[in-house]
Parts: sequence; structure tokens; C-alpha cells
Amino acid sequence: ELAFLRVVSTLFSSYTRLLLYFVLKREVNGRQPSPQRVTEVLKSSPGIAYRLEQQLRYYDAAAIQNAFAVLREYDLKMKGFANGSADEGELMKEMVHKLMH
Repeated sequence: ELAFLRVVSTLFSSYTRLLLYFVLKREVNGRQPSPQRVTEVLKSSPGIAYRLEQQLRYYDAAAIQNAFAVLREYDLKMKGFANGSADEGELMKEMVHKLMH
């Protein structure tokens, strides 16, 4: 259970950074925000701006929102809400499938 929750937490953090970068990009009319601004807002290294720009090629706002919904759903399932009898491995497979499709 702990491993699954760590994965969900890590993915949540990653998608949060991606969403914040998306918002920063909208602030500058779709251009890449300055590395200093990214560092300031995300409280991370300047190199993350390039990685987020690359990741944003695959995600739009709807896809990011969908990822948050999937993470929330599987966080609740792992905690026993609407889970049925699925084990941690099964839930992980389902979650990854939903995030990728």
C-alpha cells in the first residue's frame, strides 16, 4: 500500500508541476516562460523548464485535468473506497492504463 501511495504522490507532484508550467506559458501568450520565472514559481532547478516544455508537447489542459481525476480515483480506491476486491498490483495496472490512454 505504501509503494502505491508513493507512486500516486509522485505522479501528482509531476502533474502539478506540468499544470503550473502550462499556466506560466499562458501568461506569456504561449511562449516558453523564462527559466528564472519557472524556477521561482516551481521552486526547482532552472533545468526543469526544458523538461516541462518537452512534456507539454504530449499534454493539453484537458489531459492534465484527466490525470488528476485518475490519480484521485485510484488514491480513493487504494484507501478502500469503491475498490471491490482489487489488490495493489491490479489497481496500479488499471491506473497506469488510464493515465496512458
